Amino acid sequence: MAAAVIKGVGKLAIAAGAVYLTVDQGIWSGSSDSAKTFKNLTSTYSIPNQEEYLQQIPSAKGISQQMRNGWNSGVKWSFDYLVTTPERIGNLTSSATSWVTDSLTETKE
Repeated sequence: MAAAVIKGVGKLAIAAGAVYLTVDQGIWSGSSDSAKTFKNLTSTYSIPNQEEYLQQIPSAKGISQQMRNGWNSGVKWSFDYLVTTPERIGNLTSSATSWVTDSLTETKE
């Protein structure tokens, strides 16, 4: 019982410490403070090739273009599927009727 209480208190302390640290560093404040925190962290902790990683982050315009292209391709696929539905139903009907006739002729013989 005591071990469970200690374990729970330990988890709570870790979570509270993480929240305190992020509030203290300004993560939850405005964007200017978050930008300062980011610059502070990148200057403190040297990430190898950090400029290369930062250049790989897509711009907002690039993300919106990708979203638009994805949406448009989904709409095109949906309408293509709807257009070919009668043909698919015809193919399924003909294959079902041929299967039924084949099954019936096999049982008669």
